[in-house]
Amino acid sequence: MKKYEDYVQECLSLLEKRDGKSAKDSGYSLRDWFKNGGWVQAGGKYDGKPCAKQPGQTTKPYCRDPDDRAALSKKERNKRAAKKRREDPNPDRKGKAKIVTQEEKDACYHKVKSRYDVWPSAYASGALSKCRKVGAKNWGNKKKK
Repeated sequence: MKKYEDYVQECLSLLEKRDGKSAKDSGYSLRDWFKNGGWVQAGGKYDGKPCAKQPGQTTKPYCRDPDDRAALSKKERNKRAAKKRREDPNPDRKGKAKIVTQEEKDACYHKVKSRYDVWPSAYASGALSKCRKVGAKNWGNKKKK
């Protein structure tokens, strides 16, 4: 039953009203942002609510543009919100916002890192660049003579 509820929730999130523009688009303006209702929280208990602390909310909100949020799966939204709260745990902290980046590691990174004890090192970095040059499937395979 839980999987069905997750499926229904995922379908509803895809049907949300969106303007089709992303904050990363070149023609995106502040006027577009306000017309679309502003940013919304992504992930966690308050997923889809406006980007402000809700009554009773004790965690720091992780906010995205509605189009960007809809492009992420529920699992990815929850993962990113958890990372935001882990790296910036104090919800009442004053000052400049901490930007939490989402780094995507490629197959070469994982393959090379698993083979080297010291990371980062000059040897590992060289191997990583060679792997990216030939591709993860081909790197580390011996050539037949």
